[in-house]
Amino acid sequence: MKKYRSLVAEILRFLHLNKLGKQPVAHKSERQLILEQLVGAELGNPQLYEQALTHRSYENVGNLGSNERLEFLGDSVVNLAVGDALFALYPEESEGVLTNIRSFLVSRTNMNATAEKLGLEPLIYADSGLQIKGSDLLGNTLEALVGAIYLDKGYPFAAQFVRSHLIVSKKNVKVVAKKEEDYKTELIIMMQREKVPYQFLHLDTKYDKAQGFIHRCQLQIDFPDHPMETIGVGSTKKKAHQNAAKEALRRIEKSRK
Repeated sequence: MKKYRSLVAEILRFLHLNKLGKQPVAHKSERQLILEQLVGAELGNPQLYEQALTHRSYENVGNLGSNERLEFLGDSVVNLAVGDALFALYPEESEGVLTNIRSFLVSRTNMNATAEKLGLEPLIYADSGLQIKGSDLLGNTLEALVGAIYLDKGYPFAAQFVRSHLIVSKKNVKVVAKKEEDYKTELIIMMQREKVPYQFLHLDTKYDKAQGFIHRCQLQIDFPDHPMETIGVGSTKKKAHQNAAKEALRRIEKSRK
């Protein structure tokens, strides 16, 4: 009878709370609800996620602890998860090709863009004078968040989070590569896949009062039946290499139509 009365009392309490428009559960802040929606699950350790979102510049960082250690951990988890996924997605590709594809996906540019897409910026604790939008702080925070997810939910859940937002599909990998506009890496992947020797040679550097330094490079590709050479010009050696690779890719695509 005592047990029955206790059960009835609990039911009446539940009905009373609902009548008042309340829920007989622990209160969650709007911020926590946003984080749970972002992560895709309830937070086992909310404090861990708050730390992941705390930059060392934040004035109250002593209370939370900065996210640098979680960033270190998350970087390893991201690389492992991406490598694991690419190994399954591209069973015929070589180690060199997979490494270059992974470099697209874990680049600062892509990590920053993914963090912005996820809406991390307004959730970050940082000094008010710090520029967050468009900075590497976004990508670094995303890595810290992955580190927190790994500690809270384990590797399988963290890996799925990474796959869902960084890889998605083969089609998305191509989109990321295109956004990066990294023609040199795209060319390297192609040459490694087809086992064709190539080399970038620096030709010269000149200075122009109007344009500044102008670098020229030559790209040599030793196709068995038709060796190819292109010239790249740019304000930096890197840009010169990119332009030489871009022209080579254009010619290759045209010749294979």
